[in-house]
Amino acid sequence: VMPVRVATVEDADDIAALAARTFALACPDHTPAEAIEKHIRTELNADRFRDHMHTAQFLVVDAPGGGVRGYVMLLAHPAPIETDWRNPMELRRIYVDESELGTGLARELMQESLQVANRDGHDWIWLGTNEENLRAIRFYEKAGFRVVGNRTFRVADSVECDYVLARRVGLDHG
Repeated sequence: VMPVRVATVEDADDIAALAARTFALACPDHTPAEAIEKHIRTELNADRFRDHMHTAQFLVVDAPGGGVRGYVMLLAHPAPIETDWRNPMELRRIYVDESELGTGLARELMQESLQVANRDGHDWIWLGTNEENLRAIRFYEKAGFRVVGNRTFRVADSVECDYVLARRVGLDHG
């Protein structure tokens, strides 16, 4: 088990490389390959990650030979649905290398994210994931998240349907 740490701008290239390797895994089969490639090129590049680091916190797990094998992006951001949440945090991205699926690495990143949300005084943590990404939905439900709404999400020119999932912060869901 490798420790989760706060990322720095020096990690942006490694985070972008991991994002490029893993983003398509979260997309449904009907998402056009060109849309996935364009999204990776325009939204998941190192410059965009460096920009995000001004407003978001990134947590990473280092890979043994260099680079990162998992990352999460957290930011104080309202949900895209009507809520009465006082101070929500968005878990915008959580990705691990395909070879890490089922190893507990994503669970470690999630636990650390929940601790950050609690430490920083957030009352709710929310995320969006594609309605067809059943593996991710099961993972989030195990972490105490529940579907609370829907939103649309653009992957380049392709409009996708996401569930919005959320949970209270500071409650132990095991």
